[in-house]
Amino acid sequence: MPWWHGHFEPAPPFESVRPLFDELARSVDAKEDPAAMSEAFQAVVQLGLSIDRGSKEPPLTEFFLYIKADRFRLRY
Repeated sequence: MPWWHGHFEPAPPFESVRPLFDELARSVDAKEDPAAMSEAFQAVVQLGLSIDRGSKEPPLTEFFLYIKADRFRLRY
């Protein structure tokens, strides 16, 4: 599974979930507490996000999305 990287430009609704992504980024960057990272990841998963691939394929529902400042990393 490759990692996709890119520029992230949030829309206004992102602000309501930004704290969850900030916590995930902190826990991933710290690499010290796997339990905290798992908890932060599960909080993001519970949002029930999906990614519309803009094609006839179904949306992605299982992926790892890391957002820090204006950059994102995505793996599915």
